[in-house]
Amino acid sequence: MKRNFSTKEAAQELQNRGIRVTSGTLNVWRSQGRGPRFKKIGRHVYYTREALDQFERGEPYETVDSLEA
Repeated sequence: MKRNFSTKEAAQELQNRGIRVTSGTLNVWRSQGRGPRFKKIGRHVYYTREALDQFERGEPYETVDSLEA
């Protein structure tokens, strides 16, 4: 079952997995093109379980910014 997490929920999920991160850190990382992959729908930001799993495993992903380089 796919589930979308808010920024706060994503931070809590990562903390539950032993990754010390806050929702503020996720906000900063998003602005820097780092951290877990996310979706933005309007003003709302969501993280999928798959994106959090990939981040936990340290798997790289491409962003729009990285494609322009």
